[in-house]
Amino acid sequence: MKYTQKNPSGESFRIPVERFGDFEIRQFGPTVAMFGDIVNRLGRYEAALTIEEAEAYARGKK
Repeated sequence: MKYTQKNPSGESFRIPVERFGDFEIRQFGPTVAMFGDIVNRLGRYEAALTIEEAEAYARGKK
């Protein structure tokens, strides 16, 4: 399932809260962090490739 959907402008994205899965927000001193399904999925994407690499891959698939 895709978490994101394009905004009507087509220039940015949003994630409806019902697609987040489990998540929590914690504060550690001055730092506030989010944990959960959506964060783990984003982390896996970022660990695998850069935005530029993903865009190049997507262009090659068309």
